[in-house]
Amino acid sequence: MSSDIAHIIRSERIISGLVNAAINGGLAWYLFKTKPLLLLWGSEGFGVDLMATAFIMLFIVALIVVPIFRRKVRQGTISATWDNDRWLHRQLQRFPHSLLGSAILFGLIGMVVFVPPSLLVLSVSHITELSPAQYAIFKGCWAGSLAAVMVGSMIRLAVSRR
Repeated sequence: MSSDIAHIIRSERIISGLVNAAINGGLAWYLFKTKPLLLLWGSEGFGVDLMATAFIMLFIVALIVVPIFRRKVRQGTISATWDNDRWLHRQLQRFPHSLLGSAILFGLIGMVVFVPPSLLVLSVSHITELSPAQYAIFKGCWAGSLAAVMVGSMIRLAVSRR
């Protein structure tokens, strides 16, 4: 991968992480500020909120990021890059060619790959309830981290030669 695309991905990770941290932390505060405590488990638990957030956020981010970077490749402002020797690149080749299909798959990956370990860590740490402020801070950091991790794959998919 060229150093240019690596630099672009680093920058986009910072931007996406900070923007999604602010949006999701703010939304969590706005939606839950009147509740005394939020429980981890149950139909109204924040575990369910994290599942929904992972899917919806990554779905939306993919719908924004992939077309932007596909357009940049078409316009020649960045070059298409690909390395079939890299495991991630080979996996991204399996993604649907449609934007909608890819966005859905990114959302599902967020739900399946990232949420269960997060809930497990909270549960093992005996964190089963949070105040609205604690949850807003946690969710902002968690969502920002998730977006920062996943936006690199979205960009790599967009600039792939396929």
